[in-house]
Amino acid sequence: MVEHDINFRSWFHHFVVTNLEPVVNNLIYPLVIATWTLWALFSHDIRLGFLSEKDDFAVQLVNFIAFIFFCFDLVLNSLCTPGYCEFPSLIFEQDDSFLSKTMKACRFGSYQFWLDMIATTFLLFDVRSTFQKRLL
Repeated sequence: MVEHDINFRSWFHHFVVTNLEPVVNNLIYPLVIATWTLWALFSHDIRLGFLSEKDDFAVQLVNFIAFIFFCFDLVLNSLCTPGYCEFPSLIFEQDDSFLSKTMKACRFGSYQFWLDMIATTFLLFDVRSTFQKRLL
């Protein structure tokens, strides 16, 4: 079973390096993210300023697609970007204080990871409230 686990890990690492890293390192990918981010930021204003009430559901459907895209972005960056989503270190030095050990054990993800996670979560709340209004 251990050999099977090692084979899966090496296959998964190979898959990420050959298939997913070129997507993240592509020059078009940041432009796509920036476009979805601008949509997520200004879709409410665009809807209020230029669209009628009957278009609300379509705008929220596009917001839901943006949410799915941002979830995909979180996973993709977690797999491909070093330091983006690091797990806590449970290796301590002998002279580490209790506070230092606690800080090492509780550290999860980078600053950019948490910004992306919070922004994606708040987008979900916006989409959910609109879908609830539509269904009621």
